[in-house]
Parts: sequence; C-alpha cells; structure tokens
Amino acid sequence: MNKSISKSSLFLIFFLTLLFNGTIFGQGKIIKASEADALFGPVLKSEKINVQHLKMIMKNTPERVMFGFKNGRVNILDKGRKAQFPSATAVENSDVFHVFSTAIMEELIGLEKGTEVTVEERANNILSITTSSTTSGENYTLEFAQPCPPLCY
Repeated sequence: MNKSISKSSLFLIFFLTLLFNGTIFGQGKIIKASEADALFGPVLKSEKINVQHLKMIMKNTPERVMFGFKNGRVNILDKGRKAQFPSATAVENSDVFHVFSTAIMEELIGLEKGTEVTVEERANNILSITTSSTTSGENYTLEFAQPCPPLCY
C-alpha cells in the first residue's frame, strides 16, 4: 500500500513541477540563442516575421498562439487552431503546430529592439522563435513549445 501512495505522490509532484514550470501547457521558455543552438542543433528552415505585424496578430490570440510551417511558409494560429497568418490558410487536424503562451511571446517581443523575429525549424520537430536585435547584443530564443496535436487544449 505504501508503494502505491509513494508512486502516486511522486507522480503528483512531477505533474505539479511541470505545471508550474509552464512547459506542460505550451508556455515556452526564453533562452539565449547560443544555448538553443547547442541544445537543439542548427536551424534548418527559417522565416522572418515583422514585430508590428506579430503584435497585431497577438491581439487576436488571447492565452495561446501556435506557430508552424506549412507548404514551406510560417503559419500562425489562435488557440482554436483558426488561421491568423496567412488568414486564408486551410489547416487540417493532423497539421502539427507549436503552442506558446501569449504572455511569454510578448516577453520575447519586448526583448526585440529591431523590427523582426525569426521563426525557425530545427531537427526533430523543434520550432524556435528568435530575436534579431537586442540591447545586450545577445539574441534570445523562445523554445519548449508543446506540439498540437497531440496536446491541443
């Protein structure tokens, strides 16, 4: 009986740790771009997005925003998987997008002192969003998104 309680307690602690860390709900985490390169490897495909355009999109995507590449282009969806950019994109239920909280996305945009961020695809279905110009001279990358599907909420 004690082993069952211990395993349940351990699982609960693990779940709460993930929950408070934010990564289980696709919040994401900002790290240095050099750290992202070391952890996840080189960028395979990328596309720049204008920061002002992204801010306008963010106004229409409360709580969560999804990014992904479809037909070689960046696509941005709201939390209901409705296309925000480009607006005429047809999205299939099987298309994988990466979920970030809008709060962490706004934090990343706040670090950007230029006019663009870069949406990047890396090996193993990793998607990053990286600043191009900051006051410190170090670029920052938003990582640790949850793929949707399977975790669409």
